Amino acid sequence: MVAQAARCGAAQHGGGRGVTKAMSAVPSKAARSGNSLWQIFRWPLVLGVLSLFGLLAALVGDGLWDLLGWGALVPALVLSALGVVKALRRSSR
Repeated sequence: MVAQAARCGAAQHGGGRGVTKAMSAVPSKAARSGNSLWQIFRWPLVLGVLSLFGLLAALVGDGLWDLLGWGALVPALVLSALGVVKALRRSSR
């Protein structure tokens, strides 16, 4: 089974050449675009910190803290919904 998977990988990446040689010759999209780790993970990190703040604020406080918690959790909800809608549109084409 492993040998079959290796042959399939070799076929996808240039026929009889070794899989590791063919795969290492193709840089990833992030490497080609020159993005740093900070540029790649900046917004997911911001969204995670906002979500953590929102969950803690809603758990610990009442009144204004609940409002701040909702406000911090809404961006994650909106972005998740937009991602689902975008994926559904792409799959229906």
